[in-house]
Amino acid sequence: MGVNNVTGPNLAALAMASLAIALCLTLGAGQEAAARNSPEPPHQQIVPLGVVPFGDVDCSTTVNAVDALKVLRHTIALSVTQSEPCDNIGAGSPVNGDVDCDGDVDPVDALKVFRYSAALSVSQTQPCPGIGT
Repeated sequence: MGVNNVTGPNLAALAMASLAIALCLTLGAGQEAAARNSPEPPHQQIVPLGVVPFGDVDCSTTVNAVDALKVLRHTIALSVTQSEPCDNIGAGSPVNGDVDCDGDVDPVDALKVFRYSAALSVSQTQPCPGIGT
C-alpha cells in the first residue's frame, strides 16, 4: 500500500509518526552534541520498576524525548535497547509504552510522551495515570 492510499485514522497516525520522528531526530541531535561537549559521559540511573514515572520506558527516572523515540522505534519494528530491570516495550503489565492505556503501543503513545517531554499539554483518559506521575 502506498502513502497515497492511506486514509482516515491511518493517515493521522502516519502524520503523527512522521512529526514525532522529525522532532525526536532534531532533539536527539542536540542531545548528542551536548554529550560530545560534556567532559563526563552521560550516566543512566536504573531504578526498580514501580519507582519510575509513568511513561519512562527505559527506567532512567525521567520521561523525555528518548522515551518517545524508543516507543516510536518499537511501533515501526526497529530495534530498541532496554536495560534491566526494565520490561521490553510492548511487554509487561501494565504494557510498557502504552501511555494512553488503550492496550497497545502505537505512534499516539510516542506522540504523547514527546508532547510531555516538550512541556506541551497531554490529554489522558481515566483511569490512565498522567505521564510523569
